[in-house]
Amino acid sequence: MRLGFSAYDLSDGSVVDEVVVKIRNYIKSGHEIFVWASLPCAPWSAWQHVNGKTIEGMPQRINTAREHSIVMALQFLRIANELRDEPVHFAFEWPRNCEGWKQAEIKEIRRHLVYECTFDGCQYM
Repeated sequence: MRLGFSAYDLSDGSVVDEVVVKIRNYIKSGHEIFVWASLPCAPWSAWQHVNGKTIEGMPQRINTAREHSIVMALQFLRIANELRDEPVHFAFEWPRNCEGWKQAEIKEIRRHLVYECTFDGCQYM
């Protein structure tokens, strides 16, 4: 089951409710579940310091994007908490130097993860 913006807006709580139900149904059918979150990291890039100082109106756009990012992270955390007693594996992907790792919500997500793997950046185009 792939969850992404085209089919699922994971910043919407009602969509997350639907996802949790679908995951539980997959578990009941005997499927192994791996939930992998890869939220946009651009709002947390070190480049945003440069953009915020050189592009008019950019600081507000960065803050808005960061707020949306935290909403999605909280929804991922909600899924992890609701499925904590189920046989579900979780992963959260961001580049090593993403400033979002410093956020309390992301630190809480990390507590749900069994393994950690670091990388230097993405190749998303």
